[in-house]
This record gives sequence, C-alpha cells and structure tokens, in this order.
Amino acid sequence: TIRIVVEDFFAHAPEVKYDFVYDCTFLCAIEPSRRGEWAKTMSRCIKPNGTITSLVFPCGDFEGGPPYALSPALVKDLLVTHGFEEVSLEEVEEK
Repeated sequence: TIRIVVEDFFAHAPEVKYDFVYDCTFLCAIEPSRRGEWAKTMSRCIKPNGTITSLVFPCGDFEGGPPYALSPALVKDLLVTHGFEEVSLEEVEEK
C-alpha cells in the first residue's frame, strides 16, 4: 500500500512506522541547521530494518540555497548517527 502524507514533516509521528521512505530532493530544501532533525525524524518514522532511499542532490560545495549543497558522505553521516546502516551508496555521474 502506498500512502502519501501531507503535513509538517518534523512533527509527523505515524501510528505505524514505515517500511520504506523515498526522499527525492527534500533534504536539500531544508535549512542546513535542521539536517540533524531531518535524520532524527526519519529514524522516528521508519521501522527497524526499514529502508530510506534518498536522492542526494545537488552535490557540490557552494553557499546559499535552497537548494542547499549536499554530498553522499554528509547524508550518510546524518543517517548513521541515528542508527541507519549503509546498504548502498552510489554516485551517478552527470551527463
């Protein structure tokens, strides 16, 4: 079953945790000071042994936003800190 939820992400507390969350360019829109909160909320919303798939974009080293610059290593560090385990982390070359 697919369920789409529209509400304040940081206040979201599902009655039943999710098996899978797909984050497509959501993290890059969040103020960098709230990135830890993003990871904490993900850990609260996803079942143990659940999966998060995150499209890490835009990658780079630049100031300003949104979108704010991200890197695969930054996202990994955020999630590992909150109990997630890396299963696959792949960088796709721009064409």
